[in-house]
Amino acid sequence: ALFIGWCEMFISFVVGIFVGAALLFWRNRYVERQRRRIPSSWPLKTRPLVNTQERRVWIWLTKVMFDQHILIKLPVTRFTAPASQAEATHWYKLLNGVYCTFTICSLDGRVIGCVDVPGPNGLSMGNQTLKHSLLDQCSIRYVVVDPSNLPHLSQIRAAFLGEQAARTSASQPLDSRFQDVREH
Repeated sequence: ALFIGWCEMFISFVVGIFVGAALLFWRNRYVERQRRRIPSSWPLKTRPLVNTQERRVWIWLTKVMFDQHILIKLPVTRFTAPASQAEATHWYKLLNGVYCTFTICSLDGRVIGCVDVPGPNGLSMGNQTLKHSLLDQCSIRYVVVDPSNLPHLSQIRAAFLGEQAARTSASQPLDSRFQDVREH
């Protein structure tokens, strides 16, 4: 009788473990489904795409690079591709979080240059070195711009478009949208 009592207790214990495990599995699946469900009220709000310093450079760039497109906070993985598809995952993981504040794009969709605006804590040398190395190898110009000390428009145009384009735009009359960047 003692043996039967221990067997019943052991069987009850094993059944209890299985029932507990099944309930835990069901609860975890339910919680995961709830997380993936689209909420009826999103716990999010809008925020500006650029801060005050970046906005100043953005407005300046749209005037200086009037004949190009200025794209905001684009990841470098969007306009670079690995030479070997076998290494695509490795390079994507390595570069996934690397963004440029502004990307200068020609009217035909080709990236010609990137501009970074340092934040309040600056821009790390490692980040700058990575971008200089990567973008230079891809024949894409890269410049870090201080909003309080913007380069002259001919310098930035020459850096991105070449000397000929800078000279051509400098010899053309400036229209009203271009007047305030003449001296920078």
